[in-house]
This record gives sequence, C-alpha cells and structure tokens, in this order.
Amino acid sequence: MADNLRVKEVTVAPGCAGGARAQRFVICYNSEAAERDTAVREKLVGYLRDLIDGSDAWRVRRRDELVGSLKTTPGRYIMSSDLNPYQAEAAIPDSTTCPGGQCVLSFPTVPAGKRLVIESVSAQLGPVADALVLEGSGVAYFVPKSNPNIGVLASQVTVYYDTGTTPTARIFVGNSTQHTSLIVTLVGRLLDI
Repeated sequence: MADNLRVKEVTVAPGCAGGARAQRFVICYNSEAAERDTAVREKLVGYLRDLIDGSDAWRVRRRDELVGSLKTTPGRYIMSSDLNPYQAEAAIPDSTTCPGGQCVLSFPTVPAGKRLVIESVSAQLGPVADALVLEGSGVAYFVPKSNPNIGVLASQVTVYYDTGTTPTARIFVGNSTQHTSLIVTLVGRLLDI
C-alpha cells in the first residue's frame, strides 16, 4: 500500500453490527489527492467570484445569460434552488396537412411577470425534416438534427422568451407526401422578472 493512503474498514449492518446481512466497506483516503483537490477548488471558487463580481447591479437579462453560460459550461458550476420548471409538448398528427409545407407548433404563452428560458428541445421529425426553428421574442433559433438519417432531434439550447410571447416551433416539411406525426417538447424554466 502506498505511503500517501490511509485505509479504514467500516461495517454497516442493518439491525446489529456483524450480523448476517452486514456489509463491509473499505474506505481509502489519499492525502496528496485531497490537497490537489483543495487547490483546484480554491482556484475555481476564485475564478467564479471574479466572474460574478458586481453582477447584482446588472440587468436581469445579462445575469440570466451569465447563469445560462455557467450551466452549460463543462463541470456545471451552477444549480438553481429557486426552480420553476417548464415543460410543454405540441404535436401535429399528420405533416401532410401543414399549409405550404410549413408546420407551426405553438406552445403556452409566457405568463405575466415571467421570462421563459428554454434549455432543451427534443422532437420527433421522422424523415420529413432535418431541423426545426424556434421562434418568438423577435428571434429565430435554428436547431438541426445531429444526424439526418435518424428521425429524432435532441439538443441543448438557451433561448429566451419574454412575458406575453408565444413560443413556436416551425418545421419545414416541403412537399413531402409521407404522413408523419410531428412532436416537439420544450424544457426549461420560468424566471421572475
């Protein structure tokens, strides 16, 4: 055993110690790894402090954008305890019924006093479409399939919708004669503004 390791045996028994159903665990503590982890953690906390310094004075949208960037950064530096989750699904049973080869799926309007942040979109598009466009609040956000040969789309996004906006997903199916059910699910959270 290496000199930098400390080992301890722990027995966890339902009912009584050493019983027939007791489980034995061996816990290893590496003091060098612990020191390294502490140094990395201190650097990370310093970096995040510098990044958010003064953010209390920022406008809400700028703070939301910072939070969104931190949530999508590898390592997921931030989690929110004041979650107001949002999930909505819209569907069109037959893509051939869409006028002009464009299917528009509408989602619930963002309530007063809230801002909607969509963080994930998934869709069943079948072979009739390779992408969809999220629209609302004066923006259009293009979301392609990761592989045109599969019938589904799943993507992490960050798209904001303001109070009173009705989010939509537009799917271009062209002149397809293939009957396909289109289903889109938006997942995110509602923020107080």
